[in-house]
Amino acid sequence: MTKKINHSMRIAQNIPVVFEDYRDMQTMEMKPCSGLFLERLAEDMTKWVDESEDNLVISQFFHSRKINVQNLYRWLPKSESLREAHSYVMARLGSRREVGALKKEYDSGMVRTTMPHYDKVWKDLEEWRSKLREPTESGDKVVVIERFPDVPSVPERKKE
Repeated sequence: MTKKINHSMRIAQNIPVVFEDYRDMQTMEMKPCSGLFLERLAEDMTKWVDESEDNLVISQFFHSRKINVQNLYRWLPKSESLREAHSYVMARLGSRREVGALKKEYDSGMVRTTMPHYDKVWKDLEEWRSKLREPTESGDKVVVIERFPDVPSVPERKKE
């Protein structure tokens, strides 16, 4: 007779709970994704961002691990530590990119267009700018300028 192991028993025995699989892009094999795996991934991600000033986009981290970056967005709702690590890493990358653009190490136009992905302040600023560009009303406007009465102190304009 085989004994069924429930979730609380897995935790007590330190057996990681696997909630989905992901494809390793090097071996093309499916690998298990557990809460423990996501915890380690979050820890590695925060270490990675501080390793080198050449780390500029989060996809570099996932490519180095042979993980499709789209998995990150599927995993974020499932792990609080991964969400916190992601927020920290994105802010750190954004700061690095912004300072690099200010020092003219990076193309400021490229950095400016992508900064809303890294920093909420930049995102809010871009949304505000886009609202300024929106037309307030559509269609032609008719402006009527009324003729003011002649005043003796102002001479009449000569017609040409």
